[in-house]
Amino acid sequence: MTFATEFLFPYARDNLRKHLTATFDTQQTKDDIKLLRAQVEIDLEQGVVVGALPIAPDEAGKERVIDSLVANVEAMIDADRKITSLKELQGHIWRTGYENNELKGVVFEDVPQALKRWKDSGIKVYIYSDILVVAGNLSGFSLAIQFLET
Repeated sequence: MTFATEFLFPYARDNLRKHLTATFDTQQTKDDIKLLRAQVEIDLEQGVVVGALPIAPDEAGKERVIDSLVANVEAMIDADRKITSLKELQGHIWRTGYENNELKGVVFEDVPQALKRWKDSGIKVYIYSDILVVAGNLSGFSLAIQFLET
């Protein structure tokens, strides 16, 4: 969990605006925006999140929509919300970070040797992460354990 709190969550926050701007017209981001709009409506009705503001309508233009999304997502992060709309968006930002080699999985130096020994002994090796699959998907994004794929 340290990796998530020290690297992944700050990365998502720091790259939120960049991600929304770059992917605004993709179906995935449109779906993320739809989920966020629905969540913000609930939050406003229930007064759940301090800082929740209505998300600008599409007619207001891309920049205003993004500004209002960023304000709301940052408020959700500050409130430490564990909600689908936020997790989905963070996962998409992380995936982009991994694909652009801006994020790498962290593996202790003794782990690759141990995994190789176990694999060579016929022991099946599985990697478990209690955070989103994309956040925990270290194979392919960590040089230290790429050998597991062979």
